[in-house]
Amino acid sequence: MTKIYLFMIVCMYNPSLSLEDTCKIVPMSDPFSSMRECLNMGTMLKTKIELEMMNAYSTAFCSEKYFTSA
Repeated sequence: MTKIYLFMIVCMYNPSLSLEDTCKIVPMSDPFSSMRECLNMGTMLKTKIELEMMNAYSTAFCSEKYFTSA
């Protein structure tokens, strides 16, 4: 069975942050039914983050995970 997951990478432009705290990877726990649905949600979240936080930069990607039942 295939499930599609969204991952967001959000980086903050803030000189007071350490290098390790500048970017975070945020996996979304709920799977999507199609790659297009996942990519659309990623685009929507990316736009929302960048409109609400002027010093934030983000990107999104989707990944398929294959699960086999035992």
